[in-house]
Amino acid sequence: MAEVHGPHAVPADAPAFGRGMDGGEPSPLAGVLDAVRRRRRFILAWILVWLAIAGFAIAQLERRYRAEALVMLDTRQLQYAELRAVLTGPTNLMDPNVARSEVAILTSDGLARRVVQELDLAARPEYGPQPSWQDRAMQALATAALWLDGHTGWQVAEALDLAPAPSGPPDPAERLAIAVEAYRSNLSVFNDGRSYVISVAYEAPDPALAARIANRHAELYVEDQRRMKNEALAGASAWLEREVNELAERLRQSERLVQEHRERHRLFLLGPNGSTLAAQQLGEVSSQLAIASADLAQRESRLARARAVGVSGMAGIDSETEVTGSATISRLREQEAIADRNAAELSTRLGSRHPSVLAANAEVRQVRARIQDETQKILRGLESEAVIARSRQAALRRTLAELEQRLAEAEQAEATARDLERDAAATRSLYESLLARQKQVATQEGIQQADARVVSEAAVPLRASFPNRKLFLAVALMAATTSGVGLAMLRERSRQGFRSMQELEAVLGVRAIGEVPMLRGRAARRGGLAMQVRRNPRSLAAESMHTVRSRLALGAAMRDGRPPPRVLAVTSALPGEGKTSVALALARSFAASGRSVLLVECDLRNRSLARDLGRGARHPGLLAILEGEASLEEVLGETPEPGLRVLPAEREPHAQPQDLLHSERFRWLLERAEASFDHVVLDTPPVGVVSDALMLNHAVDAAVLVVRWESTPRDAAARALRSLDLAGIPVAGAVLNAADTRKADYAGGYALSGRAARSYFRE
Repeated sequence: MAEVHGPHAVPADAPAFGRGMDGGEPSPLAGVLDAVRRRRRFILAWILVWLAIAGFAIAQLERRYRAEALVMLDTRQLQYAELRAVLTGPTNLMDPNVARSEVAILTSDGLARRVVQELDLAARPEYGPQPSWQDRAMQALATAALWLDGHTGWQVAEALDLAPAPSGPPDPAERLAIAVEAYRSNLSVFNDGRSYVISVAYEAPDPALAARIANRHAELYVEDQRRMKNEALAGASAWLEREVNELAERLRQSERLVQEHRERHRLFLLGPNGSTLAAQQLGEVSSQLAIASADLAQRESRLARARAVGVSGMAGIDSETEVTGSATISRLREQEAIADRNAAELSTRLGSRHPSVLAANAEVRQVRARIQDETQKILRGLESEAVIARSRQAALRRTLAELEQRLAEAEQAEATARDLERDAAATRSLYESLLARQKQVATQEGIQQADARVVSEAAVPLRASFPNRKLFLAVALMAATTSGVGLAMLRERSRQGFRSMQELEAVLGVRAIGEVPMLRGRAARRGGLAMQVRRNPRSLAAESMHTVRSRLALGAAMRDGRPPPRVLAVTSALPGEGKTSVALALARSFAASGRSVLLVECDLRNRSLARDLGRGARHPGLLAILEGEASLEEVLGETPEPGLRVLPAEREPHAQPQDLLHSERFRWLLERAEASFDHVVLDTPPVGVVSDALMLNHAVDAAVLVVRWESTPRDAAARALRSLDLAGIPVAGAVLNAADTRKADYAGGYALSGRAARSYFRE
């Protein structure tokens, strides 16, 4: 309910929902701190109880000692004779997976089993079978049975089926497995992933045993590294020896196959360039064929020219000699020439018929015949030579073809031979490599080093690592503080009442005009709140009512310049909220300021004001005026306070209270009172119980809602405001009554936590 409207509405400038009195948003941290301050005794008690419980529990814990050895993965490998190890260790740029793998090896079951066996840990009680929770429950019940009559504890255990199952001692294998499991539960191996150092830590009740186990665990790990290398080296040596022997045999077989193949196919290398016999023969035959072809061409050419000379007979002696190459023909040609010359001379001198001329001609014919015969003989010789040259060429051609075929076959055989040689070469290369590797491995025997080394042995711890009392107590303190604050906040959330004016404004959305402190001791016995205003006007209680009065006056003036409400109804949501005390105290505060005030008791069902003033039915009051039995002047009596008149309800009304309060007679009464007094204060019934106060909507200027500190439920107060709103009665503000100043945040608008603030009040 953010605003209240009505015929006499006061402009609602109350803070919006969730805001403090200053209009600002409340800080969540401030709310938490306020809750902690209010519940500080509960939180402190909670923390102390849990610290005591935690301290007792920590004192009962078994002390354990932690010994730690450091193992470093060695990236610096020794190289002997510039040879690499068979098992290469981590490189300088080691993969993080290598460290994780070594951590897994260090935590392996096999390594733990070896340590347990070497140190005979299975014989120690802490590494033996531990009782189950059923056995422990039976032991607890057996102990409790000593305090009971008879066998009640055992009967309860049997009823709950907690009797331990009968079992014999575990066999050695099972006992070893239990010891290994217990051993691994106390072992911790850690690597931060940024270095090569691995921490091997062990916890045990005995500090010397913890150091011994941590050192032995690290030593066995390093020994396993060295043993693995030696075993790998021995295995590599044996494998290399087998491979070398096998490759040697394969190499001999490959070389033998190459040799047999070359011998079978006559693939012999003769020339410096690696040529075979067939290739050399082919070259020679090709050269001979070229010579034979050239000789044949020359002879055929001579034969052709010789035939041409012989046929034409026109060639000279020089050309014929050049063709035939015969000295005889040359001499015969010379004789022919001489004979022709003689015949010509004789014919010239003696005539053609002369016997000497005839004899000379005959001689010429004879010489020519001889030339002809010699020419034919030479032609036949040239033809024979041409035939022989042609035959020789044909033979060389046949030989060349045979050699070419043989060369092709040799090339195929050579390709096969090259394949065999490549296989033999590969076998030889592998054999030589493995042979060199075998010699390298042989040189490494006895010089292998592990890939890790112990850089720091575990020392006997002087202080227990568990329990860490300071840490546990700090955690317990933190948990107790957190849970205490949480419970305090939960209690704050679950409560139904209001603790401060800020909370009242934030939840209800109405102006909080005052906070009235709770009266204790002598102040409570001496008349309560109203008497404090009268007898001790400088007390905290009286000052709180003066603050309510001032805020009622100033609040209206600051809003719209209107005067403060003159007819003011004081009501509450539920009975027992202290509205009557607030109404009487407020009336006395108005009167103390020099105003004339009339206090009217409108709660006709519960006439507490009349009882407080000691006035009963023998004194006429409000009902006498409403029933026409007396006038206002006759009923109003004097009071010790100047300016204050009280009109109580002297008896039970005959009519319904709602009808009386809504009657014309009551309206007339209020008009007379408003004309005669500066302020009229109406003590009305609770609006959350009866609707009597709502019948005054025609007469009141505003209402003040009284809310009891940490008592009035929030929903009841909200319903009361809603009822006033529906009735059209404006709410001038709410008063937080009976606030515990030792716990509340504010009282009367002033902080009361300091001595200086309390010095302004006089009790």
